[in-house]
Amino acid sequence: MSIKVLSIFSGGGGIDCGFKKAGYDICFSTDFWRPACDTLEKNKVGRLVRCADIRQIHYAEELASIGLTTADIDVLAGGPPCPAYSEASSGKKPWVTCGNAIGDLDYDLPEDQDLQAGSKHKDLLKLVPPGDNYLYFTKERGYPEPIFKWRSRYWSFLLKLSPEKSSWTIQASFSLNMRPFDGKSFSAQQ
Repeated sequence: MSIKVLSIFSGGGGIDCGFKKAGYDICFSTDFWRPACDTLEKNKVGRLVRCADIRQIHYAEELASIGLTTADIDVLAGGPPCPAYSEASSGKKPWVTCGNAIGDLDYDLPEDQDLQAGSKHKDLLKLVPPGDNYLYFTKERGYPEPIFKWRSRYWSFLLKLSPEKSSWTIQASFSLNMRPFDGKSFSAQQ
């Protein structure tokens, strides 16, 4: 029995192809952009392709058309566009800024002192400008006494969100080396 995948933000099928080559069954793929959907259909990566806004798709009905239910799906895969690079927002609803989305969660808590980043570079986080990361401390960015080599760390190291911009990702794992806005962390309750 193969593992069944439903793919959203499928684009031309790069993620879908990877899953298919690994032996997964791509049951349903969708994208908003017609050329991407045409590519998915021509490459025959999966069983069913729909070109539509993911908010307008009735997944249970689509899956029923190929003899499946939502309970049959084992994996939800997707590659949503990065807001910082996407042209999809041009002339459409504006992206929500980090300040709008989580600004009300960024306040001091008594336990903040105990939740300081654990790396030897934890004090640098306070110096990172909003919307930047460790690359701020590189020669390429003009830092007077570079601390890091260009692209020597994962991009989220010492990442600080900007309240004025959208976040181009949602971090899936917790780290004290990534903080919103001013270098403070969120508590488990937040």
